[in-house]
Amino acid sequence: MAALRFIVGTVLDLYILTFILRFLLQWVRISSSNPFWHFILRVTDPIVQPLRRVVPGWRGLELVSPIVVLVLEVVAIIVLSRLASQGMPPLLAVLGIAFIRVFLGVLQLYTVALLVYVLLSWISPGVSNQLSRVLAVLCEPLLRPVRRILPVIGGFDLSPLVVMIALQAITISVRLPPYLLPPY
Repeated sequence: MAALRFIVGTVLDLYILTFILRFLLQWVRISSSNPFWHFILRVTDPIVQPLRRVVPGWRGLELVSPIVVLVLEVVAIIVLSRLASQGMPPLLAVLGIAFIRVFLGVLQLYTVALLVYVLLSWISPGVSNQLSRVLAVLCEPLLRPVRRILPVIGGFDLSPLVVMIALQAITISVRLPPYLLPPY
């Protein structure tokens, strides 16, 4: 049963992650010619396009993706609770846990994005490709404020380390039952 819970949870969480990425990439104004953006659109459009007629946008952002994320999180919580033989949690608790899971998912997404962004800068500095552009667009808004406070020391930019430590500290401070923690 644990393997089934892992598989179902991972598939649901990866699908939820694509909607989170859709919203974040739209928020940071990713180039519409980026192939990664096209992949995200192709995966999420079957659900987003019909709902766009009903849910209005706000300041150039579509609000369908965050709504879909919350609905999918509620479904994931219910399914994972059932698979863990925990029964059905109260609806208000499910909504609270859904918001926490989204928050944790965004923190983990940024942690992994920062790690890959830093590794790419070490492996192939100055090389620009589609992935590095996506990561730069996502990560630079978090790194810029830290770089203003913490200068480059001896040729090393420590801002990604500071941001990742802060993200992990926030993640650690949030408590959820283990079967409800997002794996991403």
